Amino acid sequence: GGGGGRGGHRRDSDRNEAPADAVRPPSAPQGEQYEDGTEWSRYAPRTRARVEQIDHDTTADKIEYGLIEALLLYIERVGTEARKGGGDTTATATADAAGWETVGERARGEAASAGDSRETLTDAKTAGALGKGSVLVFLPGIAEITKLLTRIQSNGGLRAWHVVPLHSSLPSRDQRLIFSPPPKGMRKVVLATNIAETSITIEDCTVVIDCGRVKEMRYDANRRMGILEQVWTSRASATQRSGRAGRVQEGVCFRLYAQDRLCQMRKHTSPEIKRVPLEDLVMQVKLIDLGDAADFLAEAITPPEARSVQGSIANLVGLGALSAIPPPLGPGNRKLTYELTPLGVHLAMLPIDARLGKMLIFACLFGCLDPIVTIAATMSLKSPFQAPFGKQGAADAAKKLFAGKHMSDHLAMAAAYDGWVRSGRSFDFARKHFLNHQTLQQIGSLRDQLFRQLREAGFIPTEAKLLNANVGNTHLLRCVICAALYPNVARLTQKGDSGDLVTISESVSFHPSSVNTRQSARSDRWFVYLEKVETSKVFLRDSTAVSAYALLLFGGQVDVVHDRDRIVVDRWIVFRAEPAVGILFRLIREELDAVLLRRIASDGQQADVDPRTRTAINGTVKFLAETDELRDRGDPDTLPSLGM
Repeated sequence: GGGGGRGGHRRDSDRNEAPADAVRPPSAPQGEQYEDGTEWSRYAPRTRARVEQIDHDTTADKIEYGLIEALLLYIERVGTEARKGGGDTTATATADAAGWETVGERARGEAASAGDSRETLTDAKTAGALGKGSVLVFLPGIAEITKLLTRIQSNGGLRAWHVVPLHSSLPSRDQRLIFSPPPKGMRKVVLATNIAETSITIEDCTVVIDCGRVKEMRYDANRRMGILEQVWTSRASATQRSGRAGRVQEGVCFRLYAQDRLCQMRKHTSPEIKRVPLEDLVMQVKLIDLGDAADFLAEAITPPEARSVQGSIANLVGLGALSAIPPPLGPGNRKLTYELTPLGVHLAMLPIDARLGKMLIFACLFGCLDPIVTIAATMSLKSPFQAPFGKQGAADAAKKLFAGKHMSDHLAMAAAYDGWVRSGRSFDFARKHFLNHQTLQQIGSLRDQLFRQLREAGFIPTEAKLLNANVGNTHLLRCVICAALYPNVARLTQKGDSGDLVTISESVSFHPSSVNTRQSARSDRWFVYLEKVETSKVFLRDSTAVSAYALLLFGGQVDVVHDRDRIVVDRWIVFRAEPAVGILFRLIREELDAVLLRRIASDGQQADVDPRTRTAINGTVKFLAETDELRDRGDPDTLPSLGM
């Protein structure tokens, strides 16, 4: 471990002292042998065995909760003796009573990248740092924070510790508790994610415990899915973490991993261009005419993988934002090139994800903009729903109250924002309903920005009443959401009292924060979702139940299988229907696509829709308003006949 501070308070130490059967102190560098008589020989045989184990362990998914608890106990015992000011304040005196093996090795935490510049933090100074102030423990995620908090609170030997969690999902008022002094007679321990690495200084923090792990979002282009992986942090982040101790006074950092592990860590965190979808970046390259997107991005300092670029291009083609240009006839280059479509030009100029931009444009055309712009702003920022520690059940109930019977995380977002606005943007309303007041304000600001840009693009009609004429048509809102999120579709099928949820490629689950988490299989079997995220398993984040009509009118390619009475969307979504019904839907779809394309291609030259387009849109809205949006009767995969 190592410690750090400012203004002459900087000290480094590899004092990884812990119980003989649990500690993981710094090991010898590769090729260096510690002889008997050196500090290394003072470790117990079991400790040495654990060091060898961690040096050969390449995984990063195990947190030593018991070690952290034991270290807190040790800190309190050394600190208590130091505060008494009597006798020897070295680590050995108190550690022996606790059954600990101790060692005072030199700090090599930063020496790995700083040559031979090493400095020893004496036992007296270590004891002084441990004897006062708060402790900051770095953990990879919310689940680990919750588990450790529960263990500390149930450990009778750690009653003197006042535990404060810190992560981005907590309300701001709960996050600010890290700066408050603990109750009299107690010491504060903050359990934090990497949110505390930078920009936050806890002035009374004198000890950092770093488990060396972090959760990083990575994007799998082949599966079109974000993967939240627990990995070893970078050396730069490890240095930042150690620097949180002793910012304004003496401090010490305990790193719960071996020196060899530190040397093997990445120097810096992977660049974002390698970890995120690239659709927006590809559109910007095309918008400012920088040539082929794949070739341009390949020249970046840290270029993304070619398959990620190609996957993003394919997604934009499916969205209608890019069109493929065939190569000219004759010998030479046979490579496809791509150009922005009129829709793509509009999407590239909106400050949000391309799919959400498409959702906004469709909402303008169908007269249901107000709730959709709220949904788009929320998904561009973060959910306004929050769950204070220990009140998860009440927070989930409040969210489901906003969702009502709609089975939609997206409509719950809109309902929550509308309720807050109707309350006069009341802070008390937000607190009562477990909403983040600051996030709601940010959503309001982004809403205003999106309205302005849609008006500048010519999509806001001059007749104001047309803008939100159909906000009461919930089925239409689902269709607009479907148009944006397709092909992110999942099917819930009945299996006993519960259901199996599958996408085209794999079994999935609703995210625990979703209002659909405990949905059993009913007639509403189809859902669209914002994204897949893999943690302990594959979860769908932000989902909405949709009907067959939404998928037929706003989904993928519709094919009619005449001899089997089937309608098939994109070769995997199958409905039973008379061929005449399938042909009718395909004709409606072709006409609807044509009028929408014509309106979008007008390039903002007219704010109002032409009569033919308005007739087609009104007909679609009327049809959707007259259909039972999520039929609870009969087979949901069977469409009614023409005599409906």
